[in-house]
Amino acid sequence: MKTTTIAIEKGVSQELAAYRSQVVSELAYTLHFTIPAVKEQPILATESVSFVLSENKSPLQLDFKENTDHLKRLIVNKKPVIIDHPKPTNR
Repeated sequence: MKTTTIAIEKGVSQELAAYRSQVVSELAYTLHFTIPAVKEQPILATESVSFVLSENKSPLQLDFKENTDHLKRLIVNKKPVIIDHPKPTNR
């Protein structure tokens, strides 16, 4: 089984977009925001991403344009997993 290795870059490279278009289908997002009345309080948000993955030979990169310390939890198939949010190589 061949593993596809794609460099972690800022944004979505053409290579990553092409790979994801081959293995990801039925992509859907659900966003929920809690916006406080007091401007100085943080906006809380959740994002649910659902899709069909046609092959699982390589790690699937999801791009989060956010600081790692703002990512509180990652759940995959209803199970908590460790957040692996490395810095891009092309900063």
